[in-house]
Amino acid sequence: MLEGGRNDDDGIDENTASERGEIQTGLGEGDGDNFPLPPSDQQICDDVPLVGGNPNSNVTVQSWTNSTIEVSWIHEDNNTEYYEITATCVLAADPCKNGTETVSENERSGTVYDLTAGAEYEIIVTAFNAIGKGNPSAPVNKRTDPNPVRLFRVISPDRSTNSIQGSWATPDGLISSYRIVCNSSTGGNPHLVRNLDPDITEYNCTGLSAGHLYTMTVYTVSGTGNDDDRLESEPASEDKRVYPNTVVALGISSPGRSTNSIQGSWSRPDGLISSYRIECISSTGGTPHLAEDLDSDITEYNCTGLSAGHLYTMSVYTVSGTGNDDDKLESEPASGDKRVYPNTVGAFDVSSPDRSTNSIQGTWTIPDGLMSSYTIECISSTGGYPHLAEDLDSDITGYNCTGLSAGHLYTMSVYTVSGTGNDYDKLESEPASEDKRVYPNTVVALEVSSPGRSTNVTQGSWSRPDGLISSYRIECISSTGGTPHLVEDLDPDITEYNCTGLSAGHLYTMSVYTVSGTGNDDDKLESEPASEDKRVYPNTVVALGVSSPRSSTNYIRGSWSRPDGLISSYRIECISSTGGTPHLAEDLNSDVTVYNCTGLSAGHLYTMSVYTVSGTGNDDERLESEPASEDKRVYPNTAGALNVTSPDRSTNFIQGSWTKPEGLMSSYRIECISSTGGSPHHRENLHPSSTGYSCTGLTAGHLYTMSVYTVSGTGNNDDKLESEPASEDKRVYPNTVVALGVSSPGRSTNSIQGSWSRPDGLISSYRIECISSTGGNPHLAEDLDSEITGYACTGLSAGHLYTMSVYTVSGTGNNDDKLESEPASEDKRVYPSTVGAFDVTSPGRSRNVIQGSWTIPDGLISSFRIECISSTGGDPHLAENLHPSSTGYACTGLTAGHLYTMSVYTVSGTGNDDDKLESEPASEDKRVYPNTVVAFGVSSPGRSTNSIQGSWSIPDGLISSYRIECISSTGGNPHHRDNLHHSSTGYSCTGLTAGHLYTMSVYTVSGTGNNDDKLESEPASEDKRVYPNTVLWLSVTSPGKSTNSMRGTWTIPDGLISSYRIECIGSTGGNPHYAEDQNSGITEYTCTGLSAGHLYTMSVYTVSGTGNDYDKLESEPASEDKRVYPYTVVAFGVSLPGRSTNSIQGMWTIPDGLISSYRIECISSTGGDEHHAENLDSGITEYMCTGLSAGHQYTMSVYTVSGTGNDDDKLESEPASGDQRVYPNTVRLFSVTSPDRSTNSIEGSWTRPDGLISSYRIVCNSSTGGNPHHVRDLDSDITGYVCTGLSAGHLYTMSVYTVSGTGNDDDKLESEPASEDKRVCK
Repeated sequence: MLEGGRNDDDGIDENTASERGEIQTGLGEGDGDNFPLPPSDQQICDDVPLVGGNPNSNVTVQSWTNSTIEVSWIHEDNNTEYYEITATCVLAADPCKNGTETVSENERSGTVYDLTAGAEYEIIVTAFNAIGKGNPSAPVNKRTDPNPVRLFRVISPDRSTNSIQGSWATPDGLISSYRIVCNSSTGGNPHLVRNLDPDITEYNCTGLSAGHLYTMTVYTVSGTGNDDDRLESEPASEDKRVYPNTVVALGISSPGRSTNSIQGSWSRPDGLISSYRIECISSTGGTPHLAEDLDSDITEYNCTGLSAGHLYTMSVYTVSGTGNDDDKLESEPASGDKRVYPNTVGAFDVSSPDRSTNSIQGTWTIPDGLMSSYTIECISSTGGYPHLAEDLDSDITGYNCTGLSAGHLYTMSVYTVSGTGNDYDKLESEPASEDKRVYPNTVVALEVSSPGRSTNVTQGSWSRPDGLISSYRIECISSTGGTPHLVEDLDPDITEYNCTGLSAGHLYTMSVYTVSGTGNDDDKLESEPASEDKRVYPNTVVALGVSSPRSSTNYIRGSWSRPDGLISSYRIECISSTGGTPHLAEDLNSDVTVYNCTGLSAGHLYTMSVYTVSGTGNDDERLESEPASEDKRVYPNTAGALNVTSPDRSTNFIQGSWTKPEGLMSSYRIECISSTGGSPHHRENLHPSSTGYSCTGLTAGHLYTMSVYTVSGTGNNDDKLESEPASEDKRVYPNTVVALGVSSPGRSTNSIQGSWSRPDGLISSYRIECISSTGGNPHLAEDLDSEITGYACTGLSAGHLYTMSVYTVSGTGNNDDKLESEPASEDKRVYPSTVGAFDVTSPGRSRNVIQGSWTIPDGLISSFRIECISSTGGDPHLAENLHPSSTGYACTGLTAGHLYTMSVYTVSGTGNDDDKLESEPASEDKRVYPNTVVAFGVSSPGRSTNSIQGSWSIPDGLISSYRIECISSTGGNPHHRDNLHHSSTGYSCTGLTAGHLYTMSVYTVSGTGNNDDKLESEPASEDKRVYPNTVLWLSVTSPGKSTNSMRGTWTIPDGLISSYRIECIGSTGGNPHYAEDQNSGITEYTCTGLSAGHLYTMSVYTVSGTGNDYDKLESEPASEDKRVYPYTVVAFGVSLPGRSTNSIQGMWTIPDGLISSYRIECISSTGGDEHHAENLDSGITEYMCTGLSAGHQYTMSVYTVSGTGNDDDKLESEPASGDQRVYPNTVRLFSVTSPDRSTNSIEGSWTRPDGLISSYRIVCNSSTGGNPHHVRDLDSDITGYVCTGLSAGHLYTMSVYTVSGTGNDDDKLESEPASEDKRVCK
């Protein structure tokens, strides 16, 4: 127990006390007498002097808080023992509490504690001593600060109200009203309001500026008068942005018919806008367009990339703020529907198909997109008759507008039309348009020339077109910088015009316009110009000289002086007037003054012409000067390739042949001179076209030299020239044998045999040749005995046609001395060889063929003859004249399954029996393949069978059995079956590997013996994938209470897996989650973005294959249900409802998501009784935990619960938690006594209450002005205390507060006091 003295701790924090200025009042003045004491007091304490004078004056309020008021005063009296400060509620209404504090006689200030927030108090200071009290001061009124509101929250309630709404819990204490300020930090209109009803717990600040960020501040107000009487609490504040306004006057158009877009324009709404968000969504399936964060200054936007012809809804959202959900808000959208224009036709072209039809014709290509029809307009801007057509078939690509007005300008427009309804639904594309004038016509047959190479003019001439012409306009414009020539209003009757004064050598375009009308653009129109380019001629070179240098190179040379003027290059022609090869050269450097024309024709007379050239383009752009020219002849060439023969061995002459040399010749001169004394032969003036000549009348056997001279010209020495001679030697021949006969003795001898009769005359020997005209090996024999009359040529090439020639030979020396007669010759063919390496196969299982191949034998072959004959009655196949280069042949049209003998004959020659011969045949047997099954189909019969099933129809033909293969291209187990009965039409391959892709092949089999006799058809094949296996041991969990997700894990099944497909579908309406093509190696997956609290079914499909339906298969799903954890409640706060309730109260806002109920725990960290509640209604937003242990610290946790069943179905959120201490209990059996009259004390005793107590606070205040006694933080184990240092004779109230907690306001709480009055006496 603490005794004696007073506690210096007055409980006031000077740093936080509100300084509100001073309030002073003068105390009431008495009549100078002592204050009267109660009779009892005077009787008990009659020896103590009374308090005198004016004890209390100038009482001033120094500071105040929401629970204290501090005052000061002036008092000069030595009889005062203590002062009593009383604070009395002006309006004694619950929950206002009065307060009393005492201070010693030495103090002139004091603080009254534990007052009610927001209450107005009357404060009186009274001086006391042992025998009584002095005159009380005049009362001073002061109000405590009200408490700020609790659990303050601000929302933006509606997108079109331009308001924000605050809600709060009413604080403890007295409140007269609320003052609310909604101020914008971004310049919006403020909202200020006072004197709001104290019973409200929410308020809307209206009339705010849309889109602006506001701070809503709520002040609790106590009092209604002046500044001293009306006090405001500390503000409760929160920022909230006002929804921006929706744009106004939204208009949507299709801005351009070829843009695939729609355009919205609007007026900017009032308020603050950070950006726009725009959606263009098609209700007819078109591609959407989404845009965010668009500049806030725009008032129009184009949604591009839309699908042509589709109907779209364009929605414009104004956005204010750029941060989180609370700071970034969107307005209600402004929306409107608009269809996108269809596409314009492509490659549009308009022509005037005939100038007499008064029509124009358009053609086009059909554009992409949907079209309902075409609308076509041919409209004249000059008043001509229009032509209009609608609802034309959308498939047409051309149209004629007929009946138009001649001479008028028309615009032909083709509109593609989409839709058939009202204006916004039926739209026409941007027209494909082109202008075409019917009349006036352009001048025709325009021809532009440079009429004279020295005139510096171009001349145009034309035919007057049909139609009305007012005048002509002519332009001669140089593209190379020359002086232009322009003229207008020429007489419409002219048909030619000269542009004069042009710049020499420049390229000009002459354009002739027909003009109709004389007024403005619509009245005065020009035709398309008739235009043609023409260049002005350059100057000619001077001083040209041409020479013919005497050489064998066939050229002439020219030299000249460069002319004045601009020259681009030279062009040189060396042209023969006698037919010689010309020499042409272009683009010669303009600096040359000498040039050789080479490669000319010998003997020809040439004219060399030198042209100066201006320009480098086509004929119209590139012009040449008049040429400078001179003639010169080229020397003739010698005859070429002279060959002299003895062409007829019995005529005693030799014959020369040659090739005519290049160049011009007038004649030939011939000499045949014998070096051995034979008679000569001469000839002149042989015709120049001759290429051969026979010198006759020569002496037989003599050696002659034949010389040929070419002659050019017929006049003087300069014009008539002879070439060098071409010469060769030749001897005259002896006679030939007679009665030669040649035969082919046998098919395998590769020989022919000749016989003959000996000729008249002298023979030294025979020479024999067997020469093939078809390329066979030759046989040559010389110096054969002159007595023989027969000979066999052996070692010849089979099949080749040979000529056997027998020469009689006279003489034995060199070539000039030893001569042969004309040969006696006859043709004979050698029998051909048989083909080699012959092999016969059945090449194709479905073609009813057999195929033979062979190697071509040595020798000459003209053709092959083929026989395919069946020994089993099949249809035969015969073929002749097969090309000799063939090394194979297929006999087609055979009877399936039959055995055939194929025979190949080589044939040489194509004529009569002697000339056309066949070899021995090459032969081999072979069977034809049977047919393949038809109507073959393969299916996967079931997801758990690990099989595929094939079915087919039996084909035509003989079948012995079937063979079946099911082979996996991806590594699965194969399946084989042989000798399946031939009547079967279906089969299942079992035991396959799940998920693998298989090829099922069915072979028809014919025959049962060896390879040649037992054949299989081409297989009937089809790919089919086996269904994959379902994943094993699927387990689904909810991995975290704040993830909005669920996770599945599984074991990978046997078989081939390409990927997984996963679905998380809510059975209670939550957002679904889908995932495809998940890696086949994963064994777990988390579905995210789910709706909190909802029950989901997670299904995992194994997928095999990635292609089309037959290649990509899914297993039966492995599925399990799991609920997503619900959200935690938001804006959670815990408060104390009252000091005697042993309870705490929580308030919250309902979170998003599905909630079934709440579970609430109030758990004490200091050992107090717990409170639990389950299955609370999901619509509540507050709850009170009752029956708690007084003074204990508690944590209140609110769990949102989703589901009502087992653990998998019923899940709780993360708790929303808050700490709060329960008020302690008041002490029991409290009793106060005055233990001794000389101690100036009173003593209290009590019984400790239930619950947790940290300490006691004791107040002994005198209601009669005695010295107070205050003490805090007394040991919680005491059960009694003596207040000492009190003022004798004064009446005291002793109050004992139990205290729980040692910290801040939320943690340190006091009970209701236990109080009792007792007087101190001496």
